[in-house]
Amino acid sequence: MLCEYGMLLDVVDGGNSCTIISRTSGNAFALFIHPKTADGYKIGTYWMREHVYSEYIEPFAISVYRFKGSRDYYLTASGITTDDKITIKYSDDSDFRMLVKSIPNTYFKTVFCYAYVNNIQDDYCLVIGGRTVALKK
Repeated sequence: MLCEYGMLLDVVDGGNSCTIISRTSGNAFALFIHPKTADGYKIGTYWMREHVYSEYIEPFAISVYRFKGSRDYYLTASGITTDDKITIKYSDDSDFRMLVKSIPNTYFKTVFCYAYVNNIQDDYCLVIGGRTVALKK
């Protein structure tokens, strides 16, 4: 399905919002957050999300976004790797959703991981390839 953001790949439902994961015309992965009301979903804008955290942890760029005025957090991890067994998990051992796209004529892959978390706590951690990383809000 093609949406205005590119090719729709997934929808992740949050408490007061949802996020749409898509692949843009330039073949990049993208995340868009939309509000949810009693009448259904509404069209969101870029300003409805707040970028609350980012860090580079080899080989991933980690970002955390919050739907403004809510406790809905969306986490992303994107990077390029040759590792077929890369894993990203919450500290409670649950898995992220993961999209992998091979880069033509190379051994490299573009990896995009994403998840919804209700109200990230101060002690929230990710486990990336066996290494525990504490996120700061």
